[in-house]
Amino acid sequence: RTTASDETEQQRRARIRLDLAAAYFADGKLTTALDEVKQALVISPDLPQGLNLRGLVYAAMGDDALAQESFQRALQVAPTDADVLHNYGWYLCTRDRVPEALPLFDRALAVPRYRTPSRTLLAKGVCEARSGALEAAEATLKRGFELDAGNPAIAMNLADVLMRRGELERARFY
Repeated sequence: RTTASDETEQQRRARIRLDLAAAYFADGKLTTALDEVKQALVISPDLPQGLNLRGLVYAAMGDDALAQESFQRALQVAPTDADVLHNYGWYLCTRDRVPEALPLFDRALAVPRYRTPSRTLLAKGVCEARSGALEAAEATLKRGFELDAGNPAIAMNLADVLMRRGELERARFY
């Protein structure tokens, strides 16, 4: 693991720009976030986190071509980065490209020591439910619930899937 003392000056500057970009993105200041991401990528062009965030910003701005290009570039640089796989999968799901999205979620879940598998299981389950694959969605969301029973988004989406399948008593449990 790289710690602050291992960072070069260039890596530190890129990280700071990326941290600023993430804060602006979270605050909804998309143009400013994009400017900071661009500056981070000037410093470090192959920074997967920067390419990933650039994809998220472009997606939020409605620029699908640049969002997709950013996610694809991030995966070229870091093909096993679970966060990139998750975000690109969710991006594709929200564009009704479910057959392309589901394998990305599975790849994210297969990454050893992935920190937030319940988040990806939630996204995958929602994506499956949106496409009408309710049985698959139920199985995926149940796995997510087993990992994070306190997550209300997982419980709500699992209950919704069960209701849509006509299993009202089971839905009420969640």
